[in-house]
Amino acid sequence: MANDVYRYKRSGGGGSMKGAKMIDTAEYLIQNSPCTCVGVQRKGQSGGYVLNTKTQRNFWLLA
Repeated sequence: MANDVYRYKRSGGGGSMKGAKMIDTAEYLIQNSPCTCVGVQRKGQSGGYVLNTKTQRNFWLLA
């Protein structure tokens, strides 16, 4: 089984449909993947991280 990593970053300007399509694609991949997917978002300079998986949303991790 191959391991794939998908990464995207939202653009700062305008309401682009390209960004919306990328979010839909990422959400589809997360919901339909046979493995555990984890999304990590850094919160602030020393505020820790927010983790998202298929079963847990907005799980707070202080590291």
